[in-house]
Amino acid sequence: MTVYARSQIGKRVCIHAGVVIGSDGFGYVFDSGFQRKIPQIGNVIIGDDVEIGSNTCIDRAALGSTIIGKGTKIDNLVHVGHNVEIGEHSILCAQVGIAGSAKLGNYCVLAGQVGIAGHIVLGNRVTVGSKSGVMNSIPDGEPAGYPGAARTPDQAGIPGPAPSSRPVEKSRGVGEDARRRIAFFEARGGGERFVSAKPPARRSPASWDNSRSGQIEPRRVTESSCAPDASRHRIILAFAAAVRNLCVSTA
Repeated sequence: MTVYARSQIGKRVCIHAGVVIGSDGFGYVFDSGFQRKIPQIGNVIIGDDVEIGSNTCIDRAALGSTIIGKGTKIDNLVHVGHNVEIGEHSILCAQVGIAGSAKLGNYCVLAGQVGIAGHIVLGNRVTVGSKSGVMNSIPDGEPAGYPGAARTPDQAGIPGPAPSSRPVEKSRGVGEDARRRIAFFEARGGGERFVSAKPPARRSPASWDNSRSGQIEPRRVTESSCAPDASRHRIILAFAAAVRNLCVSTA
Protein backbone atom coordinates (compact mmCIF):
# COMPACT_ATOMS: atom_id res chain seq x y z
CA MET A 1 0.00 0.00 0.00
CA THR A 2 1.26 3.49 -0.91
CA VAL A 3 -0.33 6.75 0.27
CA TYR A 4 1.11 9.95 -1.17
CA ALA A 5 1.56 13.17 0.77
CA ARG A 6 -1.45 15.39 1.52
CA SER A 7 -3.95 12.57 1.05
CA GLN A 8 -6.72 12.64 3.66
CA ILE A 9 -8.14 9.35 4.94
CA GLY A 10 -11.19 9.14 7.19
CA LYS A 11 -12.07 6.84 10.08
CA ARG A 12 -12.51 3.07 9.85
CA VAL A 13 -11.13 2.93 6.32
CA CYS A 14 -9.97 -0.51 5.12
CA ILE A 15 -7.17 -0.41 2.54
CA HIS A 16 -5.94 -3.71 1.07
CA ALA A 17 -2.54 -4.68 -0.30
CA GLY A 18 -1.17 -2.95 -3.36
CA VAL A 19 -3.45 0.11 -3.23
CA VAL A 20 -1.97 3.43 -4.42
CA ILE A 21 -3.64 6.61 -3.22
CA GLY A 22 -2.59 10.05 -4.43
CA SER A 23 -0.36 9.26 -7.40
CA ASP A 24 -0.22 11.78 -10.27
CA GLY A 25 -3.34 12.14 -12.35
CA PHE A 26 -2.95 11.29 -16.03
CA GLY A 27 -2.93 14.76 -17.55
CA TYR A 28 -1.02 15.84 -20.68
CA VAL A 29 -1.31 18.49 -23.35
CA PHE A 30 0.05 18.15 -26.88
CA ASP A 31 2.42 21.04 -27.62
CA SER A 32 4.98 21.49 -30.40
CA GLY A 33 4.97 17.81 -31.25
CA PHE A 34 5.32 16.60 -27.65
CA GLN A 35 2.99 15.40 -24.90
CA ARG A 36 3.75 17.78 -22.04
CA LYS A 37 2.77 16.86 -18.49
CA ILE A 38 0.23 18.99 -16.65
CA PRO A 39 1.26 19.37 -12.99
CA GLN A 40 -1.07 17.49 -10.63
CA ILE A 41 -1.05 19.50 -7.44
CA GLY A 42 -4.34 18.46 -5.83
CA ASN A 43 -4.97 15.66 -3.34
CA VAL A 44 -7.26 12.72 -2.50
CA ILE A 45 -9.95 12.72 0.20
CA ILE A 46 -11.28 9.36 1.43
CA GLY A 47 -14.43 9.46 3.59
CA ASP A 48 -15.24 7.38 6.66
CA ASP A 49 -16.05 3.64 6.43
CA VAL A 50 -14.63 3.25 2.92
CA GLU A 51 -13.09 -0.05 1.79
CA ILE A 52 -10.57 -0.16 -1.07
CA GLY A 53 -9.66 -3.49 -2.70
CA SER A 54 -6.23 -4.72 -3.69
CA ASN A 55 -4.28 -3.01 -6.47
CA THR A 56 -6.75 -0.16 -6.83
CA CYS A 57 -5.33 3.23 -7.86
CA ILE A 58 -6.87 6.57 -6.93
CA ASP A 59 -5.16 9.53 -8.63
CA ARG A 60 -4.84 12.91 -6.98
CA ALA A 61 -6.52 15.89 -8.59
CA ALA A 62 -4.84 18.35 -10.93
CA LEU A 63 -6.47 21.09 -8.85
CA GLY A 64 -8.78 20.54 -5.90
CA SER A 65 -9.50 17.00 -4.71
CA THR A 66 -10.39 13.51 -5.89
CA ILE A 67 -13.17 12.49 -3.48
CA ILE A 68 -14.45 9.09 -2.34
CA GLY A 69 -17.64 9.51 -0.30
CA LYS A 70 -18.24 7.84 3.04
CA GLY A 71 -19.37 4.22 3.08
CA THR A 72 -18.34 3.55 -0.52
CA LYS A 73 -16.89 0.10 -1.26
CA ILE A 74 -14.33 -0.41 -4.02
CA ASP A 75 -13.34 -3.83 -5.35
CA ASN A 76 -9.91 -4.95 -6.59
CA LEU A 77 -8.21 -3.52 -9.68
CA VAL A 78 -10.28 -0.34 -9.92
CA HIS A 79 -8.91 2.91 -11.37
CA VAL A 80 -10.26 6.27 -10.22
CA GLY A 81 -8.95 9.17 -12.30
CA HIS A 82 -8.01 12.66 -11.18
CA ASN A 83 -10.75 15.01 -9.93
CA VAL A 84 -13.34 12.21 -9.83
CA GLU A 85 -16.02 12.61 -7.17
CA ILE A 86 -17.84 9.49 -5.93
CA GLY A 87 -20.83 9.92 -3.65
CA GLU A 88 -21.72 8.06 -0.47
CA HIS A 89 -22.41 4.31 -0.12
CA SER A 90 -21.67 3.45 -3.73
CA ILE A 91 -20.31 0.13 -5.04
CA LEU A 92 -17.51 -0.17 -7.62
CA CYS A 93 -16.87 -3.75 -8.72
CA ALA A 94 -13.63 -5.17 -10.09
CA GLN A 95 -11.89 -3.56 -13.08
CA VAL A 96 -14.07 -0.46 -13.17
CA GLY A 97 -12.33 2.53 -14.73
CA ILE A 98 -13.50 6.10 -14.15
CA ALA A 99 -11.94 8.84 -16.27
CA GLY A 100 -10.99 12.24 -14.92
CA SER A 101 -13.54 14.72 -13.55
CA ALA A 102 -16.50 12.29 -13.72
CA LYS A 103 -19.00 12.60 -10.88
CA LEU A 104 -21.09 9.81 -9.32
CA GLY A 105 -23.99 10.36 -6.96
CA ASN A 106 -24.94 8.43 -3.84
CA TYR A 107 -25.86 4.72 -3.85
CA CYS A 108 -24.53 4.10 -7.36
CA VAL A 109 -23.55 0.58 -8.47
CA LEU A 110 -20.98 0.00 -11.21
CA ALA A 111 -20.70 -3.68 -12.15
CA GLY A 112 -17.49 -5.36 -13.29
CA GLN A 113 -15.42 -3.80 -16.09
CA VAL A 114 -17.61 -0.71 -16.48
CA GLY A 115 -15.90 2.28 -18.10
CA ILE A 116 -17.03 5.84 -17.30
CA ALA A 117 -16.02 8.67 -19.65
CA GLY A 118 -14.56 11.85 -18.23
CA HIS A 119 -16.52 15.00 -17.32
CA ILE A 120 -19.94 13.32 -17.11
CA VAL A 121 -22.37 13.06 -14.20
CA LEU A 122 -24.19 9.96 -12.93
CA GLY A 123 -27.07 10.80 -10.61
CA ASN A 124 -28.07 9.10 -7.37
CA ARG A 125 -28.99 5.38 -7.38
CA VAL A 126 -27.71 4.76 -10.91
CA THR A 127 -26.89 1.11 -11.72
CA VAL A 128 -24.64 0.26 -14.68
CA GLY A 129 -24.45 -3.32 -16.02
CA SER A 130 -21.12 -5.10 -16.44
CA LYS A 131 -18.81 -4.42 -19.40
CA SER A 132 -20.70 -1.23 -20.24
CA GLY A 133 -19.15 1.98 -21.51
CA VAL A 134 -20.93 5.12 -20.30
CA MET A 135 -20.32 8.11 -22.57
CA ASN A 136 -23.11 10.47 -21.45
CA SER A 137 -24.56 11.69 -18.18
CA ILE A 138 -27.36 9.61 -16.57
CA PRO A 139 -30.16 11.07 -14.42
CA ASP A 140 -31.16 9.83 -10.97
CA GLY A 141 -32.38 6.26 -10.67
CA GLU A 142 -31.87 5.23 -14.29
CA PRO A 143 -30.52 1.76 -15.18
CA ALA A 144 -27.82 1.76 -17.83
CA GLY A 145 -25.69 -0.61 -19.86
CA TYR A 146 -26.45 -4.28 -20.48
CA PRO A 147 -28.43 -5.72 -18.86
CA GLY A 148 -30.46 -2.70 -17.72
CA ALA A 149 -33.21 -3.57 -15.24
CA ALA A 150 -34.87 -1.14 -12.86
CA ARG A 151 -35.06 -2.22 -9.22
CA THR A 152 -37.08 -0.86 -6.35
CA PRO A 153 -35.27 0.52 -3.29
CA ASP A 154 -36.47 -2.53 -1.29
CA GLN A 155 -34.88 -4.92 -3.77
CA ALA A 156 -31.63 -2.99 -3.80
CA GLY A 157 -31.61 -2.34 -0.04
CA ILE A 158 -31.34 1.40 -0.75
CA PRO A 159 -33.42 4.06 0.99
CA GLY A 160 -35.22 6.73 -1.00
CA PRO A 161 -37.76 7.03 -3.81
CA ALA A 162 -38.13 4.25 -6.35
CA PRO A 163 -35.92 4.46 -9.43
CA SER A 164 -37.44 4.77 -12.88
CA SER A 165 -39.60 1.82 -13.87
CA ARG A 166 -38.83 2.23 -17.56
CA PRO A 167 -39.75 -1.09 -19.22
CA VAL A 168 -36.94 -3.22 -20.55
CA GLU A 169 -38.42 -5.14 -23.47
CA LYS A 170 -35.61 -7.67 -23.72
CA SER A 171 -35.96 -8.72 -20.09
CA ARG A 172 -39.77 -8.88 -20.40
CA GLY A 173 -39.53 -11.11 -23.46
CA VAL A 174 -37.25 -13.55 -21.67
CA GLY A 175 -39.73 -13.82 -18.80
CA GLU A 176 -42.67 -14.57 -21.10
CA ASP A 177 -40.70 -17.23 -22.94
CA ALA A 178 -39.73 -18.87 -19.64
CA ARG A 179 -43.37 -18.95 -18.52
CA ARG A 180 -44.43 -20.63 -21.76
CA ARG A 181 -41.71 -23.25 -21.27
CA ILE A 182 -42.90 -23.96 -17.72
CA ALA A 183 -46.49 -24.39 -18.90
CA PHE A 184 -45.29 -26.73 -21.64
CA PHE A 185 -43.34 -28.98 -19.25
CA GLU A 186 -46.13 -29.09 -16.67
CA ALA A 187 -48.68 -30.03 -19.34
CA ARG A 188 -46.95 -33.34 -20.05
CA GLY A 189 -48.35 -35.17 -17.00
CA GLY A 190 -49.43 -38.84 -16.59
CA GLY A 191 -45.94 -40.32 -16.64
CA GLU A 192 -45.57 -39.48 -20.35
CA ARG A 193 -42.72 -37.66 -21.93
CA PHE A 194 -42.76 -35.20 -24.81
CA VAL A 195 -40.43 -35.78 -27.75
CA SER A 196 -39.27 -32.63 -29.52
CA ALA A 197 -40.87 -31.84 -32.88
CA LYS A 198 -37.40 -31.49 -34.35
CA PRO A 199 -35.99 -34.97 -35.13
CA PRO A 200 -32.54 -35.72 -33.70
CA ALA A 201 -29.78 -35.99 -36.27
CA ARG A 202 -29.22 -39.70 -35.53
CA ARG A 203 -32.80 -40.68 -36.44
CA SER A 204 -34.29 -41.05 -39.89
CA PRO A 205 -36.90 -38.43 -40.82
CA ALA A 206 -39.02 -41.30 -42.16
CA SER A 207 -39.70 -42.36 -38.59
CA TRP A 208 -41.54 -39.11 -37.89
CA ASP A 209 -45.20 -38.47 -38.72
CA ASN A 210 -45.60 -35.48 -41.04
CA SER A 211 -48.91 -33.68 -41.43
CA ARG A 212 -50.42 -32.87 -44.82
CA SER A 213 -49.23 -29.28 -44.42
CA GLY A 214 -45.66 -30.49 -44.39
CA GLN A 215 -45.12 -29.48 -40.76
CA ILE A 216 -43.59 -31.97 -38.35
CA GLU A 217 -46.04 -32.57 -35.55
CA PRO A 218 -45.01 -33.30 -31.97
CA ARG A 219 -46.05 -36.68 -30.63
CA ARG A 220 -46.34 -38.20 -27.19
CA VAL A 221 -44.76 -41.49 -26.31
CA THR A 222 -45.13 -43.58 -23.21
CA GLU A 223 -42.49 -44.17 -20.57
CA SER A 224 -41.87 -47.72 -21.82
CA SER A 225 -41.15 -46.64 -25.41
CA CYS A 226 -38.56 -44.05 -24.39
CA ALA A 227 -35.25 -45.74 -23.51
CA PRO A 228 -33.23 -45.54 -21.29
CA ASP A 229 -34.42 -42.69 -19.23
CA ALA A 230 -36.04 -42.16 -15.95
CA SER A 231 -33.19 -39.67 -15.55
CA ARG A 232 -34.32 -37.54 -18.50
CA HIS A 233 -37.71 -37.00 -16.85
CA ARG A 234 -36.01 -35.87 -13.63
CA ILE A 235 -33.72 -33.51 -15.58
CA ILE A 236 -36.67 -31.89 -17.37
CA LEU A 237 -38.57 -31.39 -14.10
CA ALA A 238 -35.46 -29.91 -12.47
CA PHE A 239 -35.07 -27.52 -15.40
CA ALA A 240 -38.73 -26.45 -15.16
CA ALA A 241 -38.34 -25.79 -11.43
CA ALA A 242 -35.19 -23.74 -12.01
CA VAL A 243 -36.88 -21.61 -14.71
CA ARG A 244 -39.91 -21.10 -12.42
CA ASN A 245 -37.65 -19.84 -9.64
CA LEU A 246 -35.91 -17.52 -12.11
CA CYS A 247 -39.25 -16.03 -13.18
CA VAL A 248 -40.28 -15.48 -9.56
CA SER A 249 -36.98 -13.79 -8.74
CA THR A 250 -37.11 -11.48 -11.79
CA ALA A 251 -40.84 -10.71 -11.69
